[in-house]
Amino acid sequence: LFLDEPTSGLDAASALMVVELLKRQATAGKTVVCVIHQPRASILPLFNHVLLMASGKTVYYGPSCDFSGETDPLRSFFAEAGHPCPAFENPADHILDIINTTETAKGEGEEEALAKREENVTALCAHFDKSPLRAELDARNSPVRPRSPCPLRPSDLDPKN
Repeated sequence: LFLDEPTSGLDAASALMVVELLKRQATAGKTVVCVIHQPRASILPLFNHVLLMASGKTVYYGPSCDFSGETDPLRSFFAEAGHPCPAFENPADHILDIINTTETAKGEGEEEALAKREENVTALCAHFDKSPLRAELDARNSPVRPRSPCPLRPSDLDPKN
């Protein structure tokens, strides 16, 4: 099941109900892939895995937030990269603010803001590339074995034969 922004235009309660339904489908063995923009804090942990991209590059791919346990892979990743999520802040908002920093600070022009964004994205991509999450992803997606040679000979395709 592929969905593009299934919660767009919905109020928070309805969006949560939609994602809970999708989670039940995934738990039942169905593959669910969807794009969600700025999910509320109660929605983000319902996803098994999160793919975050910026400028066409992978910033993070791995487990979503886990507010119930001692470890939280998503927030730990950003904390290790120098961007810890403040207490009581929605991790999705925090992460998007880091990745999409285009707002200008006092005395900062648009060019400086874009340079800061590119700096954040480059550093996060480098952090991901060195992380165990990347190694795990690479191991799961090892190259497909080469196909066996074609059993046909070129002469088999010649219409004169």
